[in-house]
Amino acid sequence: MVQEEVSVRRSSRKAPPDGYTLVLGTVSTHAINPALYAKLPFSVETDFEPISPIVRLPNLLVINNRLPVKTVAELVAYLKANDGKVNYGSAGNGTSGHLSTVMFMKAIGVTMTHIPFRGTADEMAAMVGGHIDLAIDSMTTIWPIAKAGDVRPLAVTTPQRVRTAPDLPTIGETVTGYEAIGWQGLFAPAKTPRPIVEELAAEVKRIFLQPELVTALQNVGGEPLPMSPDEFARFAQSERVKWGAVVRDAGIRIE
Repeated sequence: MVQEEVSVRRSSRKAPPDGYTLVLGTVSTHAINPALYAKLPFSVETDFEPISPIVRLPNLLVINNRLPVKTVAELVAYLKANDGKVNYGSAGNGTSGHLSTVMFMKAIGVTMTHIPFRGTADEMAAMVGGHIDLAIDSMTTIWPIAKAGDVRPLAVTTPQRVRTAPDLPTIGETVTGYEAIGWQGLFAPAKTPRPIVEELAAEVKRIFLQPELVTALQNVGGEPLPMSPDEFARFAQSERVKWGAVVRDAGIRIE
């Protein structure tokens, strides 16, 4: 999967800057990976022209049903009382879920043992089987499992509660300042003419603010995230700074 992503990014950056070749970037490809990988065959800052984000996606904090906690506050107290004794899973080293958990640990001042899996399906199977205690992963993927009662959802990672589960609090309601969002956005090859970039951004905004599409996104926990190209460029840069610090704190590096 990583090699496929790298190949797509490499070919996209070499495409003619005419607005006909675009790439769908994510928080992983355009914010986390530049710090995570020792060497990438492209630069997310100079080889791509930001157009507009498309959607903001929450992660969901879930725990094994056997853990004796039902709120984030109770979880924080439990982790502090059992510092270093609890494990957590992820869909792989350096994934958004892995780093969201690292950020959570740092925010509350505890340590846990990381158990990476090959993907979210294996991670959730391990939790249902009682082999891992905690995970933070994409809500759009694991919400059905939580809704079925196989794992216990405690909170979302977005700054506001989500329409999909309005009674579910945010982590930030307990851990002040905590926020970790997934996002997807459109990029063009560098040097794409500004009028083309602005026209594409306007079209993204028009499409993704249509009421029926907004509702469809909200039904799976997402929210449209329209920005101008300049706003998106600043946002992507701030995300690189934020996640770069988390990667360095975690001591993760993929050669």
